[in-house]
Amino acid sequence: MTTPFRDILLKLCRREDLTRDEAREAFLHVMSGEASDAQIAALLMGLGEATHAPVLISVSIPSRPRRDLTLLVAG
Repeated sequence: MTTPFRDILLKLCRREDLTRDEAREAFLHVMSGEASDAQIAALLMGLGEATHAPVLISVSIPSRPRRDLTLLVAG
């Protein structure tokens, strides 16, 4: 993962839109178990507060083939 989770959360705190790659990285942090409960809550709250149009995020977990997470976030 190239973008630190902290930087992604800070971007959401500033109400800036995430790029597709940043959104993917954020959910990879969550699904890998690296994110704390507080970080997961901050991510979901930040996505809920975002000013952009609804986003469909689909993340494939490489270690678990055929298991995908799809989340629709309405802003």
